[in-house]
Amino acid sequence: MVPTAHHQPHAGHFADDEPPEEDQFGRMVYLRKCSELGISPVSQIMKFLEMRDMHIHHYGLGLKGTLALASAMEHCTSFVISNYRTSRAYAQANSVITSVRLTNNNIPDEGLLQIVKIVSSKPHIVELDLSGNKIGSSTCKALAEWLGKRWVEGVVT
Repeated sequence: MVPTAHHQPHAGHFADDEPPEEDQFGRMVYLRKCSELGISPVSQIMKFLEMRDMHIHHYGLGLKGTLALASAMEHCTSFVISNYRTSRAYAQANSVITSVRLTNNNIPDEGLLQIVKIVSSKPHIVELDLSGNKIGSSTCKALAEWLGKRWVEGVVT
């Protein structure tokens, strides 16, 4: 839609598949997904998107909260690095997320599977803790594949 005098997009408006450049941490994507899912955003989660260690414990995210977080993680440019060997130092120097802990958040298998898929595509993430959630067979299989891949890359010893 072309903006006219009668219709100007609001400042936070962007295409569904393209976050604005200033949203490198995925905050706007998170807010939009929360709205879409009919849940209230958690300000602390938006802060965690900017930290190297994303440790979100006991927030009761459940499926919807996890899907909103996963959406932000997927679009977060602070997660984008091409390979592990060159990315570890870069990640530490540039506050790129290297650790994800989502313990005791009442996350069902469907939500955990989304997180594992995203983490699997982020080679600089070297720590993942999903304990205290509802891990099912789909997540177990995805975790095994991720760990196997990391073993081959020499990340897991």
